[in-house]
Amino acid sequence: MSRIGRMPIDIPSGVTVTIDGQHVAVKGPKGELALTVKEPIEATMVDNQVIVTRPDDERASRSLHGLTRTLINNQILGVTEGFQKSLEVVGTGYRLASKGQGVELSLGYSHSITVEPPAGITLTVEGNDKLTVSGIDKQAVGEVVSDGLPSLVADTFREGQLLLFILLFKLINKNVEFACEHVIL
Repeated sequence: MSRIGRMPIDIPSGVTVTIDGQHVAVKGPKGELALTVKEPIEATMVDNQVIVTRPDDERASRSLHGLTRTLINNQILGVTEGFQKSLEVVGTGYRLASKGQGVELSLGYSHSITVEPPAGITLTVEGNDKLTVSGIDKQAVGEVVSDGLPSLVADTFREGQLLLFILLFKLINKNVEFACEHVIL
């Protein structure tokens, strides 16, 4: 058995979990999320806990067992506490400013760039160089941090010209630095 998959998931007060066949819906104080559990994995409710089981020891079943349990647990954590990633813009003269629900980035160009967050994601500016990405869906928050934010910024430059765009972000939590390069023709 999977060490992660066999652990029951406790449901805190204020959270409602509804299991209808392969569909799991989680509703809490911050919102609601849904997940479709892949066959042959099954999720059941027993005594205010969610139990994830697999019918056999096939390779596909083993790989989905722990993953499914983790996804359901992340949904419960998301609707109760939420998830957030803190980013720091690194560069001389780089600044951030709140503009409505989005963020205005000044990255050394002659114009500033405004980035609007996807649905369910909140962008918060602290100071002029720190950005917090938060939401109830852990996967959506991670996608905005790693892929979404750099590509949202790069999409504003589609003018038919060659452009090399380098945006540096530093993850404060993990102390990892990465660069995103986009060449648009």
